[in-house]
Amino acid sequence: LANGDFYEGATLGYEMHGPGRLQRPDRGDVWEGRYDHGKLVEGTWLHHPPTNDGRTCVRAIAAAMLARTATVTFAPNDPKRRTVYEGEVDTTCRANGKGVMRYSDKRRGFAGTYVSDAPQADVKAVE
Repeated sequence: LANGDFYEGATLGYEMHGPGRLQRPDRGDVWEGRYDHGKLVEGTWLHHPPTNDGRTCVRAIAAAMLARTATVTFAPNDPKRRTVYEGEVDTTCRANGKGVMRYSDKRRGFAGTYVSDAPQADVKAVE
């Protein structure tokens, strides 16, 4: 596309329509699924947020709404040894709400409330 994005998939009247995949290299985004007149209405959003910590974030899209929950995968060299977080996130894919954080050096995950990736007082170990 003229703005540097790449789209591969079905179209209708020069609009994304039907199954397709939109890549936005400048943002690190990939939007994949079913489009309806240019809007992704069902599928997933793979995002590399501008946190510069190597995390990736996958969020579901259903009925043209982006889910509040996500699976966040951290880089292998994460200084806090986090591997994956599943749960509620903010707009930059930081753990924000209820979820489970897993670490490379621990056998268990830690479930509870997180605010800007930080565990709160209710976080407890889980299998």
